[in-house]
Amino acid sequence: MLKVFVALGMSYPKQKSIIEEVKNVSKILAKYNCTFVQGGCSRGLMGEALREFQKYSDDVIAIVPEPYKRDLDDVVSKESYVVESEADRLKFTIRNCDVIIVFPGGSGTLTELAFYNETSKSSEHSARLVMLNTKGFYNKLLKFVKYQIKCGLLKREGFKYDVIKHSSQFETILQEEITKKQQV
Repeated sequence: MLKVFVALGMSYPKQKSIIEEVKNVSKILAKYNCTFVQGGCSRGLMGEALREFQKYSDDVIAIVPEPYKRDLDDVVSKESYVVESEADRLKFTIRNCDVIIVFPGGSGTLTELAFYNETSKSSEHSARLVMLNTKGFYNKLLKFVKYQIKCGLLKREGFKYDVIKHSSQFETILQEEITKKQQV
């Protein structure tokens, strides 16, 4: 089935609605028998997503950079990989995942968002990119993207993400990706 990388942080947001959306996506992933791929951590939003998914499935892959390998001590997964660096973790995900969903997060999540977009533009992967814009979290970033387009620094087709506002919209995306995979 589909391997889905969930990009989110190790911190807790102040907005409970973000936590609920993360949990809802985890339930949807389990419902469609997806493999839950994450950064090898059980803290913060990463932990919330992982624990919710594991209520329904144990199909988890954890990928963690060497400096954070101790984080794996608290993560139950069917497969785990320790890679040399954060860059290697990002490369691992683009080689192995069908869908990448980026949740609200901090600087690490923003790094993932930019990396996955750029590597999609250069055809280094064919994963579907999804941005969960819960409560307008990414509105200012999306406004900046529009400004980049207006300034001629980014082409409209250069922003590769499907932007969704609610976890319920993610179910439709998964259905489309499952159908595509079955047709191949």
